[in-house]
Amino acid sequence: MNAEAFGGYCSLLMEAWLDPSGSLPVASEDLALLARMGKASWAHFSKAILSLFEEEDGRLYSPIVDEARAKIIKKSQLGRAAVEARERLKAEKYRQLEPKPLSDDDPTIIGRLSKEKEKEKDKEKDPSSSGTRKPGSKALSKGDPANEESWKAFDNVYPRPDNGRKLERAEARLIWDLLVEGGEEISAVIERAVAYRQWIDLLGKRKYVAMMTTWLNQRRWEESYDIDPSSEEGRLIQASKDAQSREEKSAHQAKHQGNYEAFVEALVEAGISEPGFEESWRADAEKVLAKRKQMGMAGAVRIAEENLSNPESARLEMRRCWLKVNVVPSFWEWDASSNPEAYK
Repeated sequence: MNAEAFGGYCSLLMEAWLDPSGSLPVASEDLALLARMGKASWAHFSKAILSLFEEEDGRLYSPIVDEARAKIIKKSQLGRAAVEARERLKAEKYRQLEPKPLSDDDPTIIGRLSKEKEKEKDKEKDPSSSGTRKPGSKALSKGDPANEESWKAFDNVYPRPDNGRKLERAEARLIWDLLVEGGEEISAVIERAVAYRQWIDLLGKRKYVAMMTTWLNQRRWEESYDIDPSSEEGRLIQASKDAQSREEKSAHQAKHQGNYEAFVEALVEAGISEPGFEESWRADAEKVLAKRKQMGMAGAVRIAEENLSNPESARLEMRRCWLKVNVVPSFWEWDASSNPEAYK
């Protein structure tokens, strides 16, 4: 690749970076224009330049551009998460500074729990209440068989921080007992815990998972964990998923490329030896020659005439190229129908 070809490649990288989808069109005329190269130069260097791009769904993608865009997206997500964490810590600090009197009708679950503990202490001090319990009340012990199964289900689906931080599970279990005793719809709480976990994973916020006690005490299962695809957050998530998907597809193709090339070679060899192939190839080549003459493409006409007049040994490679364009399926068509090794 000389200086002119390298300049064209850099121009295509710049155009892909500026495009919202991070890709380029596949049409040769459009690519030559975006590469700022003449038709003759593009025809000469296009094969070397395009080998550095990957085609997917009718567009060309550059691994270099994909990697750079993914890094920027990750930095943006980390920056946003850091700001949110600081705001949460600040808000939590302010909440701790506000004294809140504890009353019988305290709306928070932790308030009810504290009040319940105070009543238990009063009973222990009063000899007349020793050994008695209010009829119909439930013990709030960790091993209570009435809610052990539901607690395990919740504990299994609740997200864990990826930095090893503890979640205060023992304290959360006491709040869970209160929820069960108060007739809360436990199945709905578990279902929303699953939604919360998916939301955390989508945003990559495993460092900032809420404490179990906080999540339960503040009834956060009633919050919405839906992400609007049209929002900036939704677009960043989708862009990250698309980049990851392209990386996985590239790795898959690289792994099976050797088998595909062997398949193509066998198909080409079989096609060249087929009866009537020479006539098909020549008819197609003559059509191309006539079209180029009509368009006044002198250089292309000369090349086409040389291909038709060259001896058998010189025409062999041209016929192989013709077969690959007109007969051989693409890698992904072959992969879906003729590559069982990939899907074991």
